Order: sequence, then structure tokens, then C-alpha cells
Amino acid sequence: MLVDPILMPIAYTGGAGIDVNGTSIDLDPATIASVAGAIQESQRNLANGFAGLDAQSALNANVNVQVMDRATANGQVIPAGRLVVISDTKALRFGDGVSNGGFTAGLGSENCLFVSAVGVTAAEAGAQLAAAYAFALTMTPYGQPISATNRVTIILSNGVYDLSALSFTLTGAFVDISGVTPQGVRVNFGAFFIMETCTDVVLRNLTCYKTSTTHNWSIRITDVPKTITIENVVFEGISTDTVISIISRSSGVTSQINWNLRNVKTACRQLCCGTTAFTGHIQNVNLENVECADRMFAPSVTANTFTAIGRVIRCRTTGANGVVNSHFIAGATFEMWDCDWCSPMNYLTTGARLNYVRFKPVAGTTSINGQSAGQSCWVAHCSLALTASVTPFTNTAGATDALAMNVRSDGV
Repeated sequence: MLVDPILMPIAYTGGAGIDVNGTSIDLDPATIASVAGAIQESQRNLANGFAGLDAQSALNANVNVQVMDRATANGQVIPAGRLVVISDTKALRFGDGVSNGGFTAGLGSENCLFVSAVGVTAAEAGAQLAAAYAFALTMTPYGQPISATNRVTIILSNGVYDLSALSFTLTGAFVDISGVTPQGVRVNFGAFFIMETCTDVVLRNLTCYKTSTTHNWSIRITDVPKTITIENVVFEGISTDTVISIISRSSGVTSQINWNLRNVKTACRQLCCGTTAFTGHIQNVNLENVECADRMFAPSVTANTFTAIGRVIRCRTTGANGVVNSHFIAGATFEMWDCDWCSPMNYLTTGARLNYVRFKPVAGTTSINGQSAGQSCWVAHCSLALTASVTPFTNTAGATDALAMNVRSDGV
């Protein structure tokens, strides 16, 4: 008598890799595994097949990276080993199978882009830097707009970056460019612009060179209120080269630049700006360990005065063209500490005040030039002899003759 396995809820072993269980007939697990393995092997490394392993057990396959926005990623546990591109912050995440959103790859920050000059020409590396800058402007690190407290930094590996054919332009605030070391990263920015919309920028750890003789390092910095920070940077060139020259100018107290220069060195002149029509303009200056040829600030005529406030520490000029140039024009208290100046500080206006100065001018040369006779300017705490081409000046002791400006009221 035949027994119908469909009707009898009893498990039978059919043999030859077949199992009968209740109302179902199927292959046994060992046979299923064997068949699956055969199918995988037959389709290994074929189109739409199964990925194989090489001799080192590395996967021979292209990995498809999942794409989702930040909120979606943070709302789920990303499986261990999965790669996810965050579409709105441009970050790469790794899944760990435990935490929502996984963890950020690389430097552990959504605020950095890394550009390498390895294996490419200087021009190709420059193009990569320009592309990274354009991409950085679109980033929203950690889901927030870029800002003074949520900046983006483009990090450059050691190498040469030549942007001379691109007329590189800084257009967005809070996107900074930083090399690994100033000795190892060389950048030719070409025609370098800082536009109105770039109100806050940092350049750090670079050696800047240029191949063109037809323009300055920067041929235009619009002088809307902005902050320019340059740290650990060398500008290569000679004394007739100009580092930064302002072309787009305005006037009044809303025309303001905050200069933060630390550990900056160049044999070039006119390190911060060349001014020709800045009545009412304000320069907030914070300079430390800065060296240039002969012009840090250089109004070309006596009448073009502006207000410089802040401090200068351990800075020096080395050029010999200071007779017709000028440096700092102070309409408020301005501090200079341990500075070497080989050429005159020109065009001090009535009411200017140089305070807490350790000033080392070249002996026997004019140190300070006023705009007109009878000005009331103050020079305090100075060391070494000071002479003036337009007198009188007033020192802290109340004397009004040029020779008396050698008074060191701090007793040093």
C-alpha cells in the first residue's frame, strides 16, 4: 500500500538528498549548499554573477556605495562594512552595525577635503585644487551651512599646485586652504582675486610662487568688511614685486579689513595693501613675526590717510625704497613691539598715537614723517633715536621737538 506524504503529517527521509517533511518535499540542507556552491562557482567574476576572492582573500568586485542624506543615515544603524555617501554633506561614512549613521571616514571630520599632488602634473594638481574649492562652497558640514564656526578646510599634500592658467578666485567665506607644511607645498595662484563675497578666508602652511610678471600676487581685493588670515606662508619674489594690491576701493568706516598675519615672510613689498583713496577706511592689524621689503601698508600720496589700529610684534622691513613709501598710519592707539624699520613711517596724521613701541630705525635716517608742521602726535616708550621730517611731534613727556622724542618714558 502506498502512503501519500501529502496527507500524513509525518516526516520521511526520502534519501538521495531529498527530504519529505509533512506536506512538503525538498532537498536536504547539504544538497542545497552543494548546489548553491556550484552555481556560485559557475558564475564567479562574471557579469551579474558572484564576486570571487583572490589569493589573499581580497574581494574581486566593484563595491556599490549606498547614497542617502544625513537625516536618513542618522535614523538607522548602517550594517557593518557598508559604505554610505551622505548626499547633502558630501561625507563618506562606514557602517559599524551598531551606531546610527555609522562613522565618518578619513580624518573623522565632515569639514575637510584632501587634495593630493602625487602622480599628477603641477597644472593637474592646480585644477584639482580649483575643483575642490568649487565643491567646498557647496558643502554643509554636519548638516549645517558653512560659517565662522563651521568652516571647511582644503588640505593640500606635499607637491606643486599651478593655477596660473585659471585666474583663481576666492568667492566664498569660511573656505580655507592649508598645506601640510609650508616647505612642502608650493602654490602658484596666478591672477589671485579675493572677491566681495569672500569676507573671511585663511591661507596657511604654503609657499606661494608665481611665474607671471604682469600682475601682483593678488590684483584685486575688494575692501568690504572682511578678515584675511595668513599664517606660516612664504611669498617668493623680489623687492619690486607686490604681494597684495587693492584695486576695488571704497571709503568710510564700512570699508574695513582685519589683517591677521603670523609667521609670514617675503622679500617683496606691499604685503597687505596698496591704498590710494581710503579716507575713513579702517585697517585692523594683528601682525606677528612678519617680514617684507619696504611696504606693509603703502598709501602713495600724503592725503590718502586711513586709520590703523591693532599691534605689530617682532616685524621688520628690509628694503631700501622707504623714502617715498609709507607703512602705518594711525588714527588711534597703535602698538609696535620689538620692530626693525629700515625706512620712514610716513604720513602720520594729527592725533596719531604710537604706543608701547620698541622701534629700531636705521641710525641717521628720518624715522617718522608727519603730514604737516604743528601736528599733535604721540610716540611713547620708544628705543633708539627717532627723528622727524615734519615737526613738532609730542612725546609722552610733553616735549615737542624731534630730538626729545628719544625719551624712553618706561625707563628702559
